[in-house]
Amino acid sequence: MQEHQPTRTPAGEWLLTRQGRLAEILAVFGVGLAVIAVGAPRVGEDPLARGGVVWVANLLMLATIWLGLRLRGQGWAQLGLTLPPARLRLLLRGFVTSLAVLVVALGAFVVGAVVMGMLLGRPEAADLSGYDALRGNLPLLVLVLALVYVASSFGEEVTYRGFLITRVAELAGEGRGAWRVGVLV
Repeated sequence: MQEHQPTRTPAGEWLLTRQGRLAEILAVFGVGLAVIAVGAPRVGEDPLARGGVVWVANLLMLATIWLGLRLRGQGWAQLGLTLPPARLRLLLRGFVTSLAVLVVALGAFVVGAVVMGMLLGRPEAADLSGYDALRGNLPLLVLVLALVYVASSFGEEVTYRGFLITRVAELAGEGRGAWRVGVLV
């Protein structure tokens, strides 16, 4: 079955120009910064609410990226997001690799915490009371972890590695050096 390819609009044609690409980058990050600038002061110091503001900013940035892709007549594949045909062996390998990365990350976190504790002493003054709502509340913890995954993992991959690197490389001329500039930025 062939995937429907959207048609490019006149605005999408403009987005292919140097000025359009720059405006698109500014629009994506401007939306995120505006949400954080307006939302963060309103929610105060509550870490869950502040995380919610960042999550909303990431979603709106992803929506802005999606709009730019649609106007250009492109899809998520333009940013490197494609799904290979599902193969059980491939999915199982990805799951096992994810578990291995989780174990290594948790081990590194514990070792890092021990080393930092030895260097700086125990953080007795650390105030984690803002997270009290998560204590004993497994559904809320799972929801917060899912939101963190969307905002921090998926959002970061799409926004920075997919969108920003691609657009900066396009601005710099799309050669090998342009991709290096995109990665550095």
